[in-house]
Amino acid sequence: MPGERVEVAAFNDLPPDDASDLIRAACANGFWLRVLVAGRPYGSPQEIVAASDGVIGALGWSEVAGMLPAHSLAVDPPEGVDVAALEEYEQRFGFPLAMETTGRTAEQIDAEVRSRIGGDPESEQNTTRRELAAIVGRCLLVTFR
Repeated sequence: MPGERVEVAAFNDLPPDDASDLIRAACANGFWLRVLVAGRPYGSPQEIVAASDGVIGALGWSEVAGMLPAHSLAVDPPEGVDVAALEEYEQRFGFPLAMETTGRTAEQIDAEVRSRIGGDPESEQNTTRRELAAIVGRCLLVTFR
């Protein structure tokens, strides 16, 4: 059933293509998918997230940047978020903003966006990579039990 969380043991037992299909919504990067599927078996959702974090950390910046449009805050900004600030961010850095927003208010998100706009490009790439890993990790945690 859509929306049902999957047992990690069931994921471990799936054929590779089915396992890829199950986690593709979290991240569609081909290298990420291959590594996570090949890394089975996992003992817990947290192990899957840790593997994901390692893969995202190892990707080159161009691969990370290529993943951002699917995980950008601009795709579906929470109500009340300053969309103009998101556009300013993308103009400044040349890539869309990624931020794990779970539990944050629009005001907190806006403050973070403004703070990040003032940062230097290298630091922002590092922050973006961490935020992307958090977004993907959150998706994985709601996929598995």
